[in-house]
Amino acid sequence: MSFKEWCDRQGLDEKIFGEVKCIVCRRNMRDIWIENPDNVRKAVFLDPRNSYKIPYPEYSGGIICYKCYKDIKPIAIIRYRDKIIAKTYKYFYTINHYRGNIHKLMEDLHKSIKYYEKNEIKYYDIKSTNSLKEWTIIHKDIYAEGYRDEENLKAFEKSLAKVIDKYEIEWLTIILTTARPEIKIYYLIVKSKDLSPGKYLLLKSTAEILSKVYRKQHDLTK
Repeated sequence: MSFKEWCDRQGLDEKIFGEVKCIVCRRNMRDIWIENPDNVRKAVFLDPRNSYKIPYPEYSGGIICYKCYKDIKPIAIIRYRDKIIAKTYKYFYTINHYRGNIHKLMEDLHKSIKYYEKNEIKYYDIKSTNSLKEWTIIHKDIYAEGYRDEENLKAFEKSLAKVIDKYEIEWLTIILTTARPEIKIYYLIVKSKDLSPGKYLLLKSTAEILSKVYRKQHDLTK
């Protein structure tokens, strides 16, 4: 099947669609088709009406060829206990389970996360909390996934969660990726509106105490 025949079947104008560029590789659909038609057939359209794969505003209406889409990895995973709530990617985010105003959190995270390269280490991290005013960071950590280090962090989280739950405070964890697949950056955040100054000090001091019990401190940037 030719590119024109495929466009006709999809109700697309061959000339116009042929000049549409993938927002990742910046090649047009006609050239991508010549290389491999499947990379056009299976391309992902960032439709703002999609209730699962939700584009960030600056990429809404764009298209990602399938070749580029296959290489896109999550930047951050949002969890509640052991359940994945959502994932954020560079161009869009996905919702697995609804919890609170998850859309607002994902939009705010997108504004807050930055890519870093320090001492040959590449990773994503939260550059500023200015866009995360609805949430407060209680603990930041770095751990090795699939090792005892991860089990120790889970034990830390379980103990801290008992205190947080006692005061009926909403909380989530954010797991950010690095260039080393096993190394992750961890944040435990709580809903700011649920915090009084006293509760904040209690949670911070509890996290510090539990961290000394369960955690070995790492610094990815040194």
